[in-house]
Amino acid sequence: MICLIALVVAGFLGIFSVSYRRIAIDAFNCVFRNITFRRCTSGTDIKLKSHITGSLLKRSPRTARFVRRNFEWISWLFTLLLVGSVIYSGISIYNLHAYGNCNGQNSQEECILTLDNPEEIPAHCTGKVICEDCSMEQCGTECECEEGKSCTNE
Repeated sequence: MICLIALVVAGFLGIFSVSYRRIAIDAFNCVFRNITFRRCTSGTDIKLKSHITGSLLKRSPRTARFVRRNFEWISWLFTLLLVGSVIYSGISIYNLHAYGNCNGQNSQEECILTLDNPEEIPAHCTGKVICEDCSMEQCGTECECEEGKSCTNE
């Protein structure tokens, strides 16, 4: 399954660099043959395995031996991590677009990404007023609240 990871990574890098396009084509051929339950004939999986274990051999022979022996399991682990991260990122992007936060409709947690427009508050305004169910005036310094609602300055 290292060919699937190589296809995604080299396919993306191939957009910007010609040297990765050949790897992406070989990885695509390998992935297609694996999907149809045939062995990879391009040798991409063997080249990648040799390159990775060779790089590790310079630093730690024990780690290189472990990786060489368990390469298929490690590549499956990274494939599952890749798929999981793509799914989780897609859900977060959907939530950000639909609800304005990363965590869903009723979430009160902070999100690194926001869709707030910083141009909404003029530059001469200082401080921020939080109005719960109120309509805010320009600059956010005053709000008109309904009876029983409160405005707080930050």
